[in-house]
This record gives sequence, structure tokens and C-alpha cells, in this order.
Amino acid sequence: MGRSAWETYLRVLEKGRAMGLGEEERAVAQGLLALPKEAFSILARELGLKPKYLRHDLLPVAFFPEALREALKGGLPLRHAHRLHRLLRRGEARLEDLQGLPPEALATWPLEEGELDPARPVWLYPEDPRPEGLAPSVARALVRLHTRPGELVVDPMAGYGTVVEAALALGRRAWGGDIAPKGPWVERADIRHLPRRFREEAALLVLHPPTFATWVREEGHREPPEERYGGYIGYLQGLLE
Repeated sequence: MGRSAWETYLRVLEKGRAMGLGEEERAVAQGLLALPKEAFSILARELGLKPKYLRHDLLPVAFFPEALREALKGGLPLRHAHRLHRLLRRGEARLEDLQGLPPEALATWPLEEGELDPARPVWLYPEDPRPEGLAPSVARALVRLHTRPGELVVDPMAGYGTVVEAALALGRRAWGGDIAPKGPWVERADIRHLPRRFREEAALLVLHPPTFATWVREEGHREPPEERYGGYIGYLQGLLE
């Protein structure tokens, strides 16, 4: 696996310190940027980098605010860090808007109209008219909050396939199954076979059991819905152990 942008940046700083440019991070970056063009190109080649990338993408990290630097450490792609830095410089974003947000949320900030902020403690969204439907904005927020691009999302109660569609659209791998599939991305499958189906660990496993209202409508009031729901969740956990 290749180095992250942050790891590459630290390697560049280490090289600059070895060249006698000091210890303080910004001083090292300024010293490297001040090198003559030919010397800078030689340095980039020694590091296995393109001079333009080193000058315009990597070394400016030294001058980023701490919130963006922490996000880079956590895996935020460098292009998103630069995009957010431009918004800050232009006054189109405030630093307090970004502080505390996980890298997954920063990668999609600012959110488009109708999207949910994964970092918010409460999500408000329109009711989905489909029976047992999951709002697409909720599915996208869950995927952004708990996974990274390329990771696997598994939904064994996929229904219409809302979670699967959201995961694929956001660059994740995804599989959806259901005993009564209702969408094109969902195959007919029983959750009891899930442990045999997947030897690979999923980054996100979505369990969306029937709601209280469905049980009451189909089975009456034979037992409190909380007990019924709790028992069902316990059964699902047993399948996955």
C-alpha cells in the first residue's frame, strides 16, 4: 500500500531537516520552497515526487490550520484539504465549521442540499413513502460516517437496495440481499447464510429489521414491541458470532 499524503509530507520534512534547514516545520517548508529551481527538481526526484506536486500540493500543508492537518493525519485526501483551505481563504467557510468533523465528513463538506451531516447527533429528513423504506440521505450519511472509499458495505436486509445504491455511488463496494428483494441491486438471500457467504470482514454491516408498526399490523399485540424487537436483535447477533 502506498504512503498517505501525510506520511509523504513527513518524509519530505525529514529530508529538509537532514539538509540543515532547521527543526521547526514551517521553517523547513520555507527553506525547501526557497531552493533554486534546479536544486528543488533534484530534491523532488530523490523523493520520488514531481516538482509541481511537491511545491504546490505537499509543502503548503505546513501552512494549513490545525483542523485540516489533523484531518490529513486521519486520512482526508489532500485534494479535499486544499479545497477546504481555499474556501477558508476566500471567506466561504469558517474554521469553527470544520473543527471536530471527521475526515469522512470533511471530504463532502459543504453538504449539498438535502444531504445529512454525518457528524450531527440528530438527523432530520423527509419520511420515505415506501413500506419499510430507508431515506436515501440517511443511507448516504451512514456510509460516509462508517466507511472509506473502496471498503465493503453489506446489507442483508436490503429491501429496495437504498444502502447498496448509496455505497456504490460513494465509491464503496457493496452487496445487498433480502428474502424478498424489491430492487435491482438486491439478490434473493437468507441472512442465516451470511456467515458462510462472506469470509471478508465488512467495514459496515447494515441491519434494518421490520419496524414496530409492521409487527403490530401483522401479528397483533401478543407481546410488547420492545421485547419483540430486542429478541429479534439478539437473534441477529447470534447469527454473526
